[in-house]
Amino acid sequence: MVVKILFSVFCFAVLCASTTIVIERPAVDLMVACGPNVEAQYYAFLDDHGEAAANSSCSSSISWYNDAPCDIQTTSCYESIFVVFIATDNCGSYAQTNATFFVIDESPPTVVTPPVDVTIPCDQNTRNEVNAYLISSGGAKFSDYCSSFSITNSFYPISSGESETISFTATDTCGNSVTTQAVLTLAPCY
Repeated sequence: MVVKILFSVFCFAVLCASTTIVIERPAVDLMVACGPNVEAQYYAFLDDHGEAAANSSCSSSISWYNDAPCDIQTTSCYESIFVVFIATDNCGSYAQTNATFFVIDESPPTVVTPPVDVTIPCDQNTRNEVNAYLISSGGAKFSDYCSSFSITNSFYPISSGESETISFTATDTCGNSVTTQAVLTLAPCY
């Protein structure tokens, strides 16, 4: 009985020492658009080890590890994180594959609140009211999940009694933009 157990242990040790893990399907790069789901997509990419698959003739249990950072930062127009995935088995064998997780900001800012049309009376405060309207982007509110943005407008001076459709454009640091419009009317002077 002792001989049989020793022989089994010896065979197991020899079998495991001569086996390796084989990467059957290497990890695959993933490119995602910047947005509120990036973090979830990143963790899913890591949990799925970049879609890699491995097999070991020594053990049916394979564990995966990676060298990825815990958090993902989306502070530029293009982010890339190179990840090494390592498959190990109970016999001490291992194999590795790698892939890159890309985040690209191709999304424009969003219009949260559109600008409102306005009629400004003709009086001593007309210029200040027009300036205040333009500075506030006509009341428009914008947001961008991935990057900062600036707002410009298409205002061209008009005379009393005239109207102008003004475009308010928010452009993020990656060059993505969105435009919304409102009508500014200067009431006639009597």
